[in-house]
Amino acid sequence: MAIDVPSYNRQFVETIQAGQPFNDAANYGVQVQAVANFRGARQYWRVVGIHHLTGDENKGNHHIYCDVIDENGQRMNNSRLVLKQGTSAPLYAVVDKPPNEAGTNFPMWSNTRGAVAVVWPADNPLPSEEVGVLRSDHADEDPGNTWGHHSFYVVFQRTAVAPATPEPVTPPVTTPEPVTPPTTTPEPTPDPAPDPGPPPPLVDAPSATLEETIAAEGQP
Repeated sequence: MAIDVPSYNRQFVETIQAGQPFNDAANYGVQVQAVANFRGARQYWRVVGIHHLTGDENKGNHHIYCDVIDENGQRMNNSRLVLKQGTSAPLYAVVDKPPNEAGTNFPMWSNTRGAVAVVWPADNPLPSEEVGVLRSDHADEDPGNTWGHHSFYVVFQRTAVAPATPEPVTPPVTTPEPVTPPTTTPEPTPDPAPDPGPPPPLVDAPSATLEETIAAEGQP
């Protein structure tokens, strides 16, 4: 392998700071599986770079080259990774190579599909993203990259877990109770007074006689 590890690592860190991991291997079917459950951890291993080696870099190899870096982009020697390949027993590797090389590596075979993740610290590993569908049986390309001879460089970085975003609270929708107007009983309408009719005609009283007047009022 002839890959400029420090240069790639700087590029990966700069790219992830802009919000997205570096990945030029997507066209080879390589996928990143996010952490499903952080289990209350404050840090995790995040994939910051995936590179499919060019033919000149690979020189006919068929490996998964790996590195583990801290928050400042510095290699974390002695950290450990795991390679899972279907039903085969998992393989483990420790970052212990010189600075100008990838920290560690796993061989790949044309009939396997690999997935790599970090399992470190040993006593209580942080949650780790996983890079899967790593394989070497891609088509021939330039010299150094032929069928069964393709390699990848994968870098994980220790990263703080972002605080959870609280779900927006939607106030309950309340339907106002319908207001029923009070029932009023209408005042009874009095019966109209009966028409008394026209007054009786006035009848002139007959004039009293002299004798009647004297009897009523006395003699003057």
